[in-house]
Amino acid sequence: MLFRFPIAFIIFIFVMSFNVSAQKRYTPVIINGIEFKFPGDWEMLSKREESSQYSLLEKNKRINVGISARKPELLEFYSPDITGFSLVKANYKWESDYWSTNPNTTINVLAVDSIANFIIWDMMIPQGENISLYGLKSGRLINLQFNVNKEVKMSQAEIMTFLKDIYLKE
Repeated sequence: MLFRFPIAFIIFIFVMSFNVSAQKRYTPVIINGIEFKFPGDWEMLSKREESSQYSLLEKNKRINVGISARKPELLEFYSPDITGFSLVKANYKWESDYWSTNPNTTINVLAVDSIANFIIWDMMIPQGENISLYGLKSGRLINLQFNVNKEVKMSQAEIMTFLKDIYLKE
């Protein structure tokens, strides 16, 4: 004999199973009191606490991301009269000037958002490509660096969205 379930019960089970599968899992990473939420399951590859630099790996998709959240006053370009988005621009200039001294390096700015305080830029070096988001959050200079490799099947636009989502997520 077949069991008969009320239609409301069947709809409830369907909705609940959809909600469970639709939920996105995040790995929280806290650096200098700032929480970042990385989508998926991530593991810490390395951390240099003295410079607030961390390297993370998402095993399933083989994504490698570097992240730092630094006090601006510890960096050599810092000046107390540089604040807000000007601080982000100074950080980008300092870093890109350093890398551009290598003739085999190509640097391109991909996106600028002075309201959300970030710059996304791309750097091609002989060893590969990095797409970075430099920003300012809770008084810390943020650097999210996506190490592009052949195993990662994401477009430049998808990588930019991925970095923005981590940076902007509360």
